[in-house]
Amino acid sequence: MIRVVLDSKVVVSAFLVASGPSARILTGVRDGHLTWVLSPTILREVEKTLALPRISKRYGVDPGAVAFLIASLGELAVQVQGVVLVERKSRDPKDDPILACAVDGNVEYLVTGDQDLLTLRPYEGIAILTPREFLAILESRRR
Repeated sequence: MIRVVLDSKVVVSAFLVASGPSARILTGVRDGHLTWVLSPTILREVEKTLALPRISKRYGVDPGAVAFLIASLGELAVQVQGVVLVERKSRDPKDDPILACAVDGNVEYLVTGDQDLLTLRPYEGIAILTPREFLAILESRRR
């Protein structure tokens, strides 16, 4: 089974845009086609982002729905601490915990829209892809 880390922006996008590429990836996780690896840092970032007033107002995000989502996500994923020390490669030090999660979780793919992470392609044998690129790979494997 494919092991993948989804960064917080991908998870937030999946929650807010139900028909987008990120949501299709999360559907693959829910349906048991992918093993999603998640760290507490990514989960906290998802929760923090969905609680932002500009997000909650624009998308009508209910705080109760966020709490339910966070609890549900924890059940869908294999959780790792993501505290493995990684060599500083990203331009943004806030990306280091995402890389650590990918390394700690021994994943094949890191899916992100973050340009700072995308410029690292690949990182220690882990392919770093956008949601659309990852979906293309999944579709080619199904053929």
